[in-house]
Amino acid sequence: MADVAHNPEGVRKLVASLQDLNIRNVLLVFGVVGDKDYEQMIQFLKPITRSAILTMPQTARARSVS
Repeated sequence: MADVAHNPEGVRKLVASLQDLNIRNVLLVFGVVGDKDYEQMIQFLKPITRSAILTMPQTARARSVS
């Protein structure tokens, strides 16, 4: 488990690194704050994600999972 990639560019680089390591079928646990471009982040994550668990960070800035 890791707390990484807090913006779309970070997610893009993370996914590229995981693909270079031939890591696929990731179980993703994803939570994001309201000011992040979560839609683009999800698009980058889709190719390596087997399934995802959405969660809401414990901060006033959190984006709801609904």
